[in-house]
Amino acid sequence: MDLLVSGVQEEASARRGDFYCLILYCESGNDALALAFQRAVGGAYGHPRAGTPAYCLVIADHRSHYGGVRTITWTDAGFDIDLTDEACAGLKLADHRVILRLDLPVECVALVKEGLGRVFDPEPGNLPMPELIGFEA
Repeated sequence: MDLLVSGVQEEASARRGDFYCLILYCESGNDALALAFQRAVGGAYGHPRAGTPAYCLVIADHRSHYGGVRTITWTDAGFDIDLTDEACAGLKLADHRVILRLDLPVECVALVKEGLGRVFDPEPGNLPMPELIGFEA
């Protein structure tokens, strides 16, 4: 699946724990959709049990799946996501590989990169997270 990201929004709250959501507005052919990366840890959210992901993916029709991201690879044009079979089934996606091309201003591209780093931060407690490739620079 190849998506063009034309908008980004973030939501964060420490009121009830560490909640963060990065929403990407995408287009695929004639379809428009949103893909959200959410993280909720601590406070009212509690801490995930050992082996349970602290993040989920949510698509426009509110289908969601906890965990299921194998890798995220940052590229010059955006990033690629490699999903598990379970994530594809839960989100009803045909492809394991989701390619997101960023058609965004430079400051929004930086926000996306930082936001993904926040969603997939293994702390606290060394939570299970996907491998982030190319995020160092």
